[in-house]
Amino acid sequence: MAITSANQLELLQTAEAVAREKMIEPELVIEAMEDSLARAAKSRYGAEMDIRVSIDRKTGNATFTRVRTVVEDDAVENYQAEVT
Repeated sequence: MAITSANQLELLQTAEAVAREKMIEPELVIEAMEDSLARAAKSRYGAEMDIRVSIDRKTGNATFTRVRTVVEDDAVENYQAEVT
C-alpha cells in the first residue's frame, strides 16, 4: 500500500489551482512542472545528463529517471550519457 505525503498532494492541488486560474488543462500545468523539475535536476547534476521527470497524476509522486545509452565495450565517448 503506497502512502502519499501531503507535499505530493499539494503538488496536484497547486496544478489544479493554476489550471483553473489560467483556464487551461491541468495536464499542461503538470507537464510544465515536470519540465521545470527536469531542468532543475540538470542544473544540479549536470546539463549533459538526460534526466526525465514524471509526476503520477493520482498520487503526485515525482519520479526522476536518468537515461543512458548502452554502447559496445571501448565505444564510450560520453561517460555521462553512455554505459557499456
